[in-house]
Amino acid sequence: MTEIEKISRAGVSDQVYRQLRDNVLSGAWKPGDKIPSENQLVMLFGVSRASIRMAIQRMITLGLLESRVGNGTYVKSFSPGSFINEIVSLTLRPDDQIEIMEFRKALEIEALRLAVQRATDEDLRNLEEIHIRSRKAFRELDLETYFKEDMQFHMQIFRMSKNSIFISTVETLGDVLFPHFYSVARDFFKTNEVPSDESDQHTIIVNALKNRDVKTCVRAYTKLIDELTAMYRQLQSKEKIKKG
Repeated sequence: MTEIEKISRAGVSDQVYRQLRDNVLSGAWKPGDKIPSENQLVMLFGVSRASIRMAIQRMITLGLLESRVGNGTYVKSFSPGSFINEIVSLTLRPDDQIEIMEFRKALEIEALRLAVQRATDEDLRNLEEIHIRSRKAFRELDLETYFKEDMQFHMQIFRMSKNSIFISTVETLGDVLFPHFYSVARDFFKTNEVPSDESDQHTIIVNALKNRDVKTCVRAYTKLIDELTAMYRQLQSKEKIKKG
């Protein structure tokens, strides 16, 4: 049953938002349900129409509600992952990318260690197929496909760890852990040749996993993530020079 309480005068729109949010998260309002109209909410909460609109817009921004022109406001399908990613996308700064890389490095190195022990032959075949598609996209400078396949490559490593906490973490935070930096990386891809199989760190990781060689896996991944972090630092320096 929907729970609505009269609102005190302090932080009115915030209080309205919290009650609307709680009705969605608790399941009182289910995906596809139409929520009460603005006029009804004004009466239920005992607040102004402006406060109601501000709270509803906040819910829409976070992906919890959607407005259908001429048909009211409805609850959207919801998952914790999408909720977290929406929040993070509103607060994430460019400087945070390096910290994300550091977090990924710590997390994924351990996932690699576990994957060496636990990956099945089918897991490894799937990883290799993803890698082949990724390499093809890189050669063709198809950035959108490349980033999609690259994200799947690293997601597959976590899946091969067979650790449910690792898997649920990356599935929930995937859009944060694997940022799609198309615009800032475009020049990098245009000015860097596709590495040979002998020097491509992803290829080295695939082969090392097939050989159950944990040291080579960790060494190749460390070099890969360190190079990516260095690229971010270089891009940051250029941006600071432009602004300075």
